[in-house]
Amino acid sequence: MSGTWKITVESASAGTTKASWVLEQSDEEIAGVYEGLFGTAPIAGTLKGDHVNLVVETEVQGVPVQVVYAATLMGNTVKGSITVTGYGEGTFTGTRE
Repeated sequence: MSGTWKITVESASAGTTKASWVLEQSDEEIAGVYEGLFGTAPIAGTLKGDHVNLVVETEVQGVPVQVVYAATLMGNTVKGSITVTGYGEGTFTGTRE
């Protein structure tokens, strides 16, 4: 998962939005930086087999927001679901640059 990823999110609450992840992977652990609709924040998670789980902890107007990505890794692409506290759910796809 190490590298820079360009992410496209589709959700009913926000429509189509873009984000990026800059990730470093060590064994099954992933850490890095998210940049997108919710600003810039740390992102962390795991890769077990081809299953990716990532979490962004951030704030919107002083209110804590958790963004959870659950996806399948297929080479240089990821595809899965996103759940955002207070904003609902959606789907996303991503490509490693």
